[in-house]
Amino acid sequence: MGALANELACRCDDARQSLAAVFARWQGLLADGLTRMRESGELDPGADPRELSVAVIAALQGGYLLAETMQGERPLMVALDMALGQVKGHVRTCAPA
Repeated sequence: MGALANELACRCDDARQSLAAVFARWQGLLADGLTRMRESGELDPGADPRELSVAVIAALQGGYLLAETMQGERPLMVALDMALGQVKGHVRTCAPA
């Protein structure tokens, strides 16, 4: 997705808008899940599901680009570990009853 967006974003606004909609949908689904976690008490009340979802998607896309460029999986693993670590930092160890 990221490579396609990079290629088309400056050339075709319709394609850019379509790709932006796909990323927004992906972000929305992830944010919805994190919102449900926050509402159930599994995630800190101060956690921002939208921001966390952007972080995960950005790490996935950036990590994938680096992994492809460097021909190794390590950059993707590091990026995802960092993004998921951010999410885990908001996970409550004991959900309220």
